[in-house]
Amino acid sequence: MNTNLISFTQRLVATPSTSGNESKVMAFIGHWAKQRGLQVFPQHKRGFTNIACVAGEGERIVILTTHLDTVEPDPKLWKKTKPYSPRIIGDKLYGLGASDAKGVAASMLWAALSFQESPEAKKGRIIVVLVSDEERTGGGSELVVPFLKQHPSLRIIPKSTAVIVGEPTNLTEISLGSRGNVFISVTIHGKSVHSSRPKDGKNAAQKAASIISQIPDFIKILNGQHPDPILHGTDLTVTSLSSNLGIVGDSIVATKLNTLPGEASLTLDCRLSQPYFQNSFRLFWKEFNKFMANQQEAGFKLAWKKIHPEVAGHAIKQLNPLVQLLTQAISRETGRKPSYRVAMGANDASFWAEAGFQVINEYGPGNSKIIHQPDEWINLSQLEKGTRVYLSFSKKWSNKA
Repeated sequence: MNTNLISFTQRLVATPSTSGNESKVMAFIGHWAKQRGLQVFPQHKRGFTNIACVAGEGERIVILTTHLDTVEPDPKLWKKTKPYSPRIIGDKLYGLGASDAKGVAASMLWAALSFQESPEAKKGRIIVVLVSDEERTGGGSELVVPFLKQHPSLRIIPKSTAVIVGEPTNLTEISLGSRGNVFISVTIHGKSVHSSRPKDGKNAAQKAASIISQIPDFIKILNGQHPDPILHGTDLTVTSLSSNLGIVGDSIVATKLNTLPGEASLTLDCRLSQPYFQNSFRLFWKEFNKFMANQQEAGFKLAWKKIHPEVAGHAIKQLNPLVQLLTQAISRETGRKPSYRVAMGANDASFWAEAGFQVINEYGPGNSKIIHQPDEWINLSQLEKGTRVYLSFSKKWSNKA
């Protein structure tokens, strides 16, 4: 067991870095990397802090990237330890971010240290890119990709550069893609009247219910028109619904029990397959606008808009040479062939893919089933195995003609 790697991971876990508060852990890594002979390229822009640590001097480049921000913890719910007090129990290291994704970052940096001492360092480079704010906006990756791509000292050619986005996949799975994402706010304006004469009004709550009831059929139409063999399908989920509601004490209640509601609103979380997030989401908006136009009805005014900028998805085929090279590295270092899946949530892969890089959507040590939960942990053995996989892949890539 590599005790130095474990101690380093513990130090990362012990340094608080919730989204927007990553500067301290970034500064620690920058100092640590310089002490060990890695080149360090920090970026401070628009309140985001990112860092790139470079090992080697050759032209063949592997970018290993993950995030150092974590979700906000609730210490009262932690039983095994406290969020920033890393604790080893058996083969598990407990602490906030142990799996998502400080254990991943530690394995990547350790791979870079080993690569620097290898013969392949003359042929290639590992660039470990650690970003901020992945858990909220993806703003760190959005800024760091053009920063690195345009940096004159790095001489990066995207089309011949391999990128692995580090997220916990138990070292046994490779994610081939993640769906695009857009949140939509829908507002319905009707006419409010006393509920004893409903025919004189236009019930916005009932109109919202009517729209919601038609969403499953709309999803079937989307997936039927444009199937996606990699990302499988598009989903639209209602995540909030409000009409004639207020807070009284500790309860959410109808503000006017005898009034037909004149306004209602709902939020849709739209997870989109490739046909619908490609070309700036053009096809999706065309279909969604058509769906909403069909909901128009006399006496109602409907309005809809995106809440945040859309986030594109990403997909790579299983037979892609990049995927096959990683598959071989995993088989060599873990003794088992990985399976393939699609990431359920969004990640930073799309920022790299849109800039022309070859990208593995997700791969890394850690367990995705226990992230964002109290008593998050990572298997100690996975830290070392993850390092070996990243290193083996990078060496093979450097030797590739």
